[in-house]
Amino acid sequence: MYGEHVRLLYRDIDDCMTFDFVFFDLGLRTESWRIYIIKNIDYGNRPSDGHSTHRLKDEDETYEYICWDGELMSLEDAKQVAAVWADCTSRYIRGLRSFDSYVSRLTGS
Repeated sequence: MYGEHVRLLYRDIDDCMTFDFVFFDLGLRTESWRIYIIKNIDYGNRPSDGHSTHRLKDEDETYEYICWDGELMSLEDAKQVAAVWADCTSRYIRGLRSFDSYVSRLTGS
């Protein structure tokens, strides 16, 4: 990772998990920020593939990053997405629903 970046810890909405993120400015006009997941997550017996958990990884990168529809034009946008993703991840691990169902419930969409 090169360029402007900020590393932050986030505690999920239910106070069950702590997430370690690096917010990286790609310097592009669209989708300028990427949110890297620094600490590996134990998904227990839940499906942990990238599709089920909204994570991607480039071949030449060490860390996975959050896969999210929409443009992340500012650090604040990226922080909001990271918070929703972390809250959904925590509930997904502890629950029986799909990751997407938690996104719908938390965002109202």
